[in-house]
Amino acid sequence: LDGASMPPRSQRLDGASMPPRGQRLDGASTPPPLPAAADLSVARKLRSMRLGEQLAPKSQQCAVAPRTASFTQSLCDSDATHDQGAKEEDYVELAPVALYQLLDISMACRLVFLQEPGEPCVRSGVQLTAGTLDAPVGEVTVAYLYVAGVSRLAVDLPEISRHCVSIFHKVASRELSPEAGYLVEVSGSLVLAVFTCPAGALRWCLACQAAMLRQQWPAALLQHELGEEMVVWRQTRCGKMRRRVLSRGLKLKAGCDVGRVTAAVNPTTGRMDYRGRAMNRAARIASKATTGQVFASAAAWAAAAAAQT
Repeated sequence: LDGASMPPRSQRLDGASMPPRGQRLDGASTPPPLPAAADLSVARKLRSMRLGEQLAPKSQQCAVAPRTASFTQSLCDSDATHDQGAKEEDYVELAPVALYQLLDISMACRLVFLQEPGEPCVRSGVQLTAGTLDAPVGEVTVAYLYVAGVSRLAVDLPEISRHCVSIFHKVASRELSPEAGYLVEVSGSLVLAVFTCPAGALRWCLACQAAMLRQQWPAALLQHELGEEMVVWRQTRCGKMRRRVLSRGLKLKAGCDVGRVTAAVNPTTGRMDYRGRAMNRAARIASKATTGQVFASAAAWAAAAAAQT
C-alpha cells in the first residue's frame, strides 16, 4: 500500500533467501519420512531413533536434551530386548472392564446401539436428578431455601463460608431426588426448586434442615455463633434424659407457595426457567422466615394437607 514492492516468495523480508524445501532454517536437513512398516515395533523403533537424532544436537545448548536422548535410546533398547526374548507365555491377558454410561433418562432409547449380542442394552437404570423433560409445568409448588446469616459468615470466615455453602448446595441437590423436585437455581446462599407435589416441597425443606445436622462442619464454624451447636435435653417416658440437637452448622430458612407459572427452556443453560406470581410470593415468604423456620402460604398448606389425606 505504501508503494514498495513485496519481496519474491523465495526471499524473506530481511533480504535473506529462503532455504530449499528439504532443508530447515538452521541449515540442518529435514529427516526423511518414516518408511511404511508392517510391524508396529519396527515403526516405534524407527520413530524413537529419529527422535534421538533430532534431540542430539541440542545437547550443547540444553542440559535436559541428553536425558531425553538417553531415555529414548533406553526405550529402543528395551523394545529390542523385549521383541527378541519375548515368548507367548510372557504376555498377560487383562480381564475385561465393565463400563458405565451416565446420560439423561430421555436418551436411554439410544442405548440400543450399544447392545451386545445376547446381552440386554440396559441392565439397570437409576435417575440421579430430574432433567428438563421431567420439569414440572402448569401449577407447581415453589420453594426458596436460604442459608441464614451467610453475609456475616462471608466477612468473619471467608474461606470457610465458601466451603460450607458448597456443602449446602450438594445436600440440597441430593435431597431433591426422593421428592421428585426440579432444581431451578443455585446461587450463593439460595437453592430454588419447584415440585409437582406440595407436600414434597415441605418435606424437602425439612429434610435439608435435618441433613445439616449430620454434616462434617469445620471447627471454626462450630465455634461461631451462627454455626454453633444447640442442644436440649428431654425426659422420656421411662425417666431417662435424651439429648437432642436442634441446630448445628449452617442454619436454613425456607418459604413455599403454590400457583400457576409460565415455564420456558433457557437457551443458554438448557434448564427450565419459571415466571409467575407464585415465584414472587414464595420469595417474599422466605424473606419473612427467621433461622430454622419453614413458612408456607395458606394455599400451599391446604394443598399439602389435601395430598396427605
